[in-house]
Amino acid sequence: MSEKSLDWNSPVGPHAKPAIPMPKEMLPILPDTGPICPYNPNHDDMEKALLAAMLCQPDITIPYCQSIGLRGGAFQDLMHRKIYKATLNQFVFNKHVDPLLVSEISGIPLSVFNELLSIESEPTHGIHYADIVHNQYTKRKLGELAITIQDESKNGKDVFDSLSNIQKRLDKIKPVNTQLIIRSLTDFADLDIDPAKTLLGNRFLCREGGMLFVGPSGVGKSSASVQQDILWSLGQPAFGISPAKPLRIVTIQAENDDGDLTEMTQGIMGGLDLSAEDREQVRKNTFYILEKSKTGPAFMRLVESVLRRTKPDILRLDPLQSYVGGDTSDPEVMSLFVHTGLNPLLQEYQCAVIVNHHTPKTNNRDTSKYKSSDWQYAGAGSAVLTNWARAVIIVDPCKDNISLFRFIAAKRAYRIGWKDQNEQGTMFQYFKHAREYGVIFWADASPDEVTLSASAPVTKFDLLELVPEKDPIPKEELIAKAKIAGIGRNKAWQFVNMLCADKDLYIWKVPRPGMAARVDLARVAQPELKLEV
Repeated sequence: MSEKSLDWNSPVGPHAKPAIPMPKEMLPILPDTGPICPYNPNHDDMEKALLAAMLCQPDITIPYCQSIGLRGGAFQDLMHRKIYKATLNQFVFNKHVDPLLVSEISGIPLSVFNELLSIESEPTHGIHYADIVHNQYTKRKLGELAITIQDESKNGKDVFDSLSNIQKRLDKIKPVNTQLIIRSLTDFADLDIDPAKTLLGNRFLCREGGMLFVGPSGVGKSSASVQQDILWSLGQPAFGISPAKPLRIVTIQAENDDGDLTEMTQGIMGGLDLSAEDREQVRKNTFYILEKSKTGPAFMRLVESVLRRTKPDILRLDPLQSYVGGDTSDPEVMSLFVHTGLNPLLQEYQCAVIVNHHTPKTNNRDTSKYKSSDWQYAGAGSAVLTNWARAVIIVDPCKDNISLFRFIAAKRAYRIGWKDQNEQGTMFQYFKHAREYGVIFWADASPDEVTLSASAPVTKFDLLELVPEKDPIPKEELIAKAKIAGIGRNKAWQFVNMLCADKDLYIWKVPRPGMAARVDLARVAQPELKLEV
C-alpha cells in the first residue's frame, strides 16, 4: 500500500483530537470567494499537497487551517474547494475523515482522491502547505487589486473616493497585524507589556488611544496645548505629565491665527528659557496646520494625509466642534467621527490623539457635588465621546482667582503621575497664568495660592472624594490632602463629623503597641476584632 494512502484497517469513527498548540496571533479570515484574476496553474500542486495532508493527518493539519482562517475560497480550483469544504465539515462535526465519505459528500469522484494520495508530497508538512496556499491566495488577491486600481484610474470618480475604495480593498488582504486577531485570555497573561506603546504617564495615554482636554471657552486650552507640545517634544514633563520620550506632535487647529500662535510660542519659549538646541528640537518635532473649512469625511481624508506625511506620536485636534460636521450631542454623529473615522487612522499610523473640547454653557452649573465620574462627562455633547476616550483632563477655573485653574484627571487619574504634598496619588493639580501682563505662559500654583482660592464652594463631598474607595486613610493624612484641595483644617473636621453622622465615613481605631490607637477614616465600618481564645 502506498504511504500516501489511508490505512483502511483503521477503526471507523471520529479521530481523537489531541491538543494542538495554536499560534498566538491568527491570520486574517479572508473572504470565502475566489479571486477574479487569471488562474495560476503553478498553485495547483500545493493545493493538492495540502488536501492530501488533511486526509492523512487531519488532527494536525485541519486545526491549523482553521486557526489561520483558511477558507474554501483560497483554493482557485473549484474541485479542490469542494474537497476542502467537505473535509473541513467532517472534522468540525467530529466525523471520520476518509476519502469515501468526503467523496460522497463533495460529489467528487473517488479517483480524484486516489490521485491526491499518490502525489509526491509529505503529509507531515501539512502546516507548511497551508501557509503556502494562504500566501498564494493573498498574492492572487493582490493581482485582483491591481485590476481594481487600473479601473479606478479610468473612471470619473473623485480621486479621494477612488483612493478610499482601493484602501478598503487593500485592508482585506493586509498582513496579520492590521486584521482580525483572535486570542485567548491566557495569551494576554503570557504577554509582556510593550513600553514603546506608552506615550504619556504610566500608560495614561498610549498609541491608538484618545484623550479629551476639556474646558470652558477662553480659559487658555490652546496656550496650554502649545506648552504641552513644546515640552513633550523635548521629552520633558508638562503640567506634571511625563512623556515616555521626545514626542513628534502634529496639531490641526481652527481657532488661532498666526498672530495668536506667535504670542503663545514667544511667551512660552521665553518662560521656559529654551536654548537654541531646544528650539531646534521643537522645530523638528512639532507641526501646526490651520484648517477652518473641512468637516466629517473630508476632514478625515485630510487627517490621513497629515499622518502619512508627518508620522507623529500624537495628533491633536483643536477644537472638536470645528471638525465633526454635525451635532456633537448626536451619538451617531460622534460614533462616526471617533469610531469609524479616527480609530482606524490611529491604528494604522500607531499614534494617539488629543482632542481639545469645550464644556457646555457653564451658567449656574453647580459642580460642588461632582465626583470623578461626573467630571468625566463635563464636555459638551454625547456620552459616546467620553466612553471612547481613554483619558480625560478637565480645566476648571477657580472662582476667586481668574488666573488660577484646577486641572482634574477625570479618567485614569491613577496613571497620570500626579502627587500631593504627601506623595500620594491625586486627581487634582493647580496651575496658573503668568503674572506679567501680555505674556502667555503657564506655571505651577503655589500651595498658598491654592488654599486662598477654590473652584467652587467646597462641600463634604469634596472631602469624601479624597478618601480611598476601600482602604482606610490616617486622619492626619486626610487633613493634609484636604489642605492641598483647598479645604482648611477646621472645615475639614466639620465635614468629617457630617460624613460620619450620615454614615458616609466611619472612624477606625488602629492599635499601636505602647501608643494610643491611631485614628483612621474609611468609607466602610471597621471589622470587629476577633479575640483569640
